[in-house]
Amino acid sequence: MRFFKNLLILPVLFLALSCSDGGSGKSQLPVKVTLRIHAWNGYVLEYVDAFKKHALSEHGLDVNVVFTLTSGYDSSIANIKGGAKADLISPANDLLPPLMKDGLIVPVDTSRLKNFNQINPVILGTGCYLIEGTAYAVPFNFGPFAIAYNKDKMSEPESYRELWNKKYRKRVSIPGEYDTINIYMTALMLGIPAKDIFNLNNAQLARVESKLRELCVYQVREFWMDNLNPGSAEDIDIGMDWGIGVNQINRDKRGNWGFTVPAEGATGWIDTWAITKNAIEYDVLMAAYAWIDFMISAEVQAQMARVTSYGPVNPFAGRHLSAEEKKMYYLSYPDFVEKIILWQPLEPAVLKRYRETWKRAKR
Repeated sequence: MRFFKNLLILPVLFLALSCSDGGSGKSQLPVKVTLRIHAWNGYVLEYVDAFKKHALSEHGLDVNVVFTLTSGYDSSIANIKGGAKADLISPANDLLPPLMKDGLIVPVDTSRLKNFNQINPVILGTGCYLIEGTAYAVPFNFGPFAIAYNKDKMSEPESYRELWNKKYRKRVSIPGEYDTINIYMTALMLGIPAKDIFNLNNAQLARVESKLRELCVYQVREFWMDNLNPGSAEDIDIGMDWGIGVNQINRDKRGNWGFTVPAEGATGWIDTWAITKNAIEYDVLMAAYAWIDFMISAEVQAQMARVTSYGPVNPFAGRHLSAEEKKMYYLSYPDFVEKIILWQPLEPAVLKRYRETWKRAKR
């Protein structure tokens, strides 16, 4: 009789095991995990809902995304070390070496990313994500820091010199917080070779400071914080932008603005996703890799381009974009990134000199 009872119990046990582990020995219940991301708005908020569905269906992860807004390198360091303790950050290529040197980011195993091999080989060829041959990040997007201009007020500018044109006095807007890129731009305008701009000597830096002070005092109407301010478009004729401000002016304000790289060339960035030292728990690390792979997928890359106006690193994003959009987001020019003077890590002493130069020029 006991044997018969056991026979009745066995199917029930088998059914219970099947429901709990699918016969694989692993729990099929979603794993709850919190993923802390410190990045720009346009890199996170638009994609969270879709990512959570993706993570649940593809990885069995029930992810709670905690987002904090970055304001640059210093805020990333504070966030990694501080109470928020970010697991993922989105640094530009030039910030990876100092982050690695300080032990704040960890190597990335690109074999865990099924979409990594779709990244534009020209971008991978820059080595922007490598430090001494080891991957410490994954490229996400790229773009130039270039001239924004109102097409109703001027023809396409051929030089940064137009920012200093008295015709546009108090009709100019440049960034107020991004000190180094203002120095790079001014150095290029002065004809200083691109190879020198990341380590200007004292004489070169003095020339840059003089021209920047002239620009700040006589030409600038507004110093923007994150990007060219769409709300000020009626008061501005020309300025500097990442491209996103121009995109917002044309989309939200029905403006007629252009974005162009002048004859002197343009500096620019490749933004990345980097995993911090805080992502040590297995489930958190799984969620971090799932996020990165999701964000470099073709469909999400197309969405990112529309949100930010930046260039996708995954050229298959073009399948989800119109011909005009592919042109706007540099996909019609797969080697466009080679035309950008990519930001380079600055030695601490150089960075200090540049920041002091900008402070004197702006006041």
